[in-house]
Amino acid sequence: MLPLDRLDRKLLFALDCSSRLPLSTLARTLKLGNDLVSYRIDKFIETGIIQRCSAVIDPFRLGCSTYKVYLKLGGRKEQLEECLKKLDESPFTYWLSEWYGRWDVVVAFWSPSPRVFFRMQERLLADFGELIIGLDIFTSVHVQRHPKSYLVNRPARVLPFGESDDSYKPTVLDIAILNILSKDARRPVTSISQELDSTPAKVRKRISKLEQESVIVGYRTQFDYSKVGILVVKVIIERAVFNIEIERKLRTYCQNNQHCTCYIRQIGRHLIEFELEVPDYETMHQIIDDCRYHFNSTIKSVEYLILKKDWLHRFPKQLSLEALTEGKCCF
Repeated sequence: MLPLDRLDRKLLFALDCSSRLPLSTLARTLKLGNDLVSYRIDKFIETGIIQRCSAVIDPFRLGCSTYKVYLKLGGRKEQLEECLKKLDESPFTYWLSEWYGRWDVVVAFWSPSPRVFFRMQERLLADFGELIIGLDIFTSVHVQRHPKSYLVNRPARVLPFGESDDSYKPTVLDIAILNILSKDARRPVTSISQELDSTPAKVRKRISKLEQESVIVGYRTQFDYSKVGILVVKVIIERAVFNIEIERKLRTYCQNNQHCTCYIRQIGRHLIEFELEVPDYETMHQIIDDCRYHFNSTIKSVEYLILKKDWLHRFPKQLSLEALTEGKCCF
């Protein structure tokens, strides 16, 4: 585990709030010199603490839904490794992660329609059916991402997905820019324009448009949590009785807890789940017990998973302009 000092924490928090901020803005915000900020960012990348700075993209604004598949897997080690490799390389994958607990793998796909996702599901079962012991599927409806407030013990702006039912029609250049920024949010406009054979002015204008239209809702930083001694916990609220008011109170409760970094409402067997980033199991149990105490009349069962490996979020390669505008998906 690598120790973090106060300046490390402040810088990591600033990057998690908006990882595309220019170096000069970060330095001014932290009241540090440009060289020192640049040195520390390079150190985070070199040591692997920062795995990726990425744009937070709202799939709903692109006319897509997020389908999450929870898998319990059996089989030999080499079969499981091959399964994960194929899921990681799949052009339909938005997020892939391994967990300890009831489920071994959570893989998320973006799809422009239920029919297209059904074909993804068929492919998944055809490729890995003999390894799958258990399977459950959920469709995200509304997601809130919370910056890592526990780093500095103060709140920050929430990044919401699913605020609007209206779709934005992207251009070919928009799709290319989203693909690049999902991998490297700090990449300069000049570098992006060179790769896309465009001009800095055009790229800058399209990025601004994507931000204004809330296709890009923010820019975050993805960490290697094992290097900083953080446990990532997915808390699943099962067999709960909710109404709108109770759900709003639970959402506010999670938003006010500095260790809660994601809150999800979804369609499926369980309606709510949230994610925690905590220093130890004791803190995890304290938060879960406190949540159950405050909502004991509605939460009937709580389950949790512990992150084993995060294969990182990405912009699905298969989401071409044709797929988004016509609901097509090539296999």
